[in-house]
Amino acid sequence: MRGDVYQFRWNAGSQYDGVGVQNGNIVAAAYTTGTDGKGCGVVDYDIRGDGALDGKWGYWGTNEAGTESATRTSGSGLAR
Repeated sequence: MRGDVYQFRWNAGSQYDGVGVQNGNIVAAAYTTGTDGKGCGVVDYDIRGDGALDGKWGYWGTNEAGTESATRTSGSGLAR
């Protein structure tokens, strides 16, 4: 975390890097898997009491969306 801005890294078969902001019990993050906006998307997570995240995501330009759950493996800062 840097101030109110969080840096994200997902390792889910491929690596995704992103930036997010927290608003109450929700954290929203934009991410990319490639250069020049390729693989660009957004996810919003509900922060559960145990710190785990339940989210809904979408990709730019492909009309793809889905849900996921995530847990932190390093870092700190997100709290309900």
